[in-house]
Amino acid sequence: MTIHEHDQIRQQVRAAYGAVARAESGGCCAPSTGCCAPSDQDVAELLSRGIGYSAEEY
Repeated sequence: MTIHEHDQIRQQVRAAYGAVARAESGGCCAPSTGCCAPSDQDVAELLSRGIGYSAEEY
């Protein structure tokens, strides 16, 4: 893998983690909302979509 390919993968992973963070912007410990953390499957699907996998691939 070239340095350029590594950088592209790193950017995709950062974008995917950023999408997960933005989806949970309220946090699970907010006093007025209760705790509704996403399931491991939900997180896996968000990350998979963020790096380019289709719904059929995850």
